[in-house]
Amino acid sequence: MLFEKKSQKNKSGQILIEALIGITLFTVGIGISSLLVSGSGSVFSDSVHNSKARLLAKEGIAVGKMILASGWDSVSDGDHGISASGGIWSLSGTSDIHGDLTRVVSIVTIGSSERQITSRVSWQAGAGRLLSVKFSTIAANWKVEEETGGDTGGGPLSGNWQNPKTLGSVDLGP
Repeated sequence: MLFEKKSQKNKSGQILIEALIGITLFTVGIGISSLLVSGSGSVFSDSVHNSKARLLAKEGIAVGKMILASGWDSVSDGDHGISASGGIWSLSGTSDIHGDLTRVVSIVTIGSSERQITSRVSWQAGAGRLLSVKFSTIAANWKVEEETGGDTGGGPLSGNWQNPKTLGSVDLGP
């Protein structure tokens, strides 16, 4: 009889420990599941923002090239925003905002007839995470190149074209 009472006391303590372990595992499982669900939502949100940002950055490059082509000397170096009014694009301010995306188009002169256009779109992706997409290209002022003649390939043609000489030959047949 004495032996049976000790056995029951140990079982009641064991059941309490098993219950605590079970509750702890259940709580940890719920916590991990909620982190996974919220993390996957963040990844989806980042990919949506990334797609929109890439489109805006490409648009920034295209508009920058178009504006430079129409008025090379009237565009100043620096950071610009883009606006459209009546179907006409123009540079305005230092950035433009589309929802929670901010676009900055930077124009920098790198040569007498070359300018680098960089379009950067950034957004806040959560606590302390600033993400961005950047595209860059080099635009040339073809009008200046056409006026000066461009590259002449090393000078005018030379040689006796009435009596040309063969410097070498290659047999390409079988």
